[in-house]
Amino acid sequence: MIKTICTSCGNVRDFVEKYRGKKFKCPKCSNPVLIEDNEEKKYESIIDPTTINLTEKVNEISRENVLEKEILPQDPLPKKSNTSLIILIFILIILVAIFYFTRLNNNYQSNTIQPVSVDSSKVLKADTTLSRIEQTTLQYVSDADYYINARSDYRIYSYNYPKISSVKNAYFESQEKVHVSKIDNGFGYIEFINNLNQKVIGWVEMKDLILIGKPNSDSATQSNYPDLQPNWSEVDYERKDIMIKHIEAEDNRNYSEIINFYSEKMERYYDINNPTTDELQKRYNHLWSITNNPKSVITKIDKVSTDLYLVTFDFDYYGTKNNTHRTMKNEITYYKFDDSNKIVSLYDNSK
Repeated sequence: MIKTICTSCGNVRDFVEKYRGKKFKCPKCSNPVLIEDNEEKKYESIIDPTTINLTEKVNEISRENVLEKEILPQDPLPKKSNTSLIILIFILIILVAIFYFTRLNNNYQSNTIQPVSVDSSKVLKADTTLSRIEQTTLQYVSDADYYINARSDYRIYSYNYPKISSVKNAYFESQEKVHVSKIDNGFGYIEFINNLNQKVIGWVEMKDLILIGKPNSDSATQSNYPDLQPNWSEVDYERKDIMIKHIEAEDNRNYSEIINFYSEKMERYYDINNPTTDELQKRYNHLWSITNNPKSVITKIDKVSTDLYLVTFDFDYYGTKNNTHRTMKNEITYYKFDDSNKIVSLYDNSK
């Protein structure tokens, strides 16, 4: 037992060991007193202990109940903070999320051919009449650089093997430069560097590739390559670009872009002489109502005279009247320009 004397009035109380170090409220003077062995301490201001009548034999249970009421509320122990644990859990969640999305991104990149930027001006200035959407079945040579003839609305898919059945969920949707190391069964084995500087390999159909530059004499004979146009001027190349973009706009059915290529004094649009903008729009609306999914592939552009050019192309579309798919080979269109490089005439050999 711990005998503790009130330092104010001299009241003596007995406490069990578990209350040591706590404070109690003296029942006589209400003074807060620290519970400790202070019976032998002398205080000048208190009553002589010999005059104090103490009850030695008190029921232990009753004393416990009385003492519990006299014990003053203790200062609460500081609560352990959970901040560190919360921060740790948050960091772990972030790390798991980063790991998951990194894996997901790597899987996507392994299945999708990433595009790289291509300087189109260099394509147009190349020492050949072939453009980024031109091709010919006579120009399939291995160990050469090509452009992928793709765009946002016409994807070019990659294959695991030179077979149609081995198509992968990986594709090009813009013009990219690739190297073809070998050709088999109408497919070219390509090597491609994506935006992450990763080397991607696979097979693509040769019909969707455009040879860059003139092939080496070791890989193809001159007769197997379209005639070059070394005497073309800057104006010729500018008009060539206009013709390419005009055909692309027609395939994309972008009338507002199409009409910008035409002169305000249009002389001829196939069978319509001196067509107005209303007549042109009506004709286009009619053509677009009977066809779907058009795709034009230019195979050759020849300069006929100072302002006249002959474009040869293949045209692929789906006919809505008969619900049939058709491919028209070696179609031709004459383009005539004015001095402002606006198209003044479009016609073929039908009339």
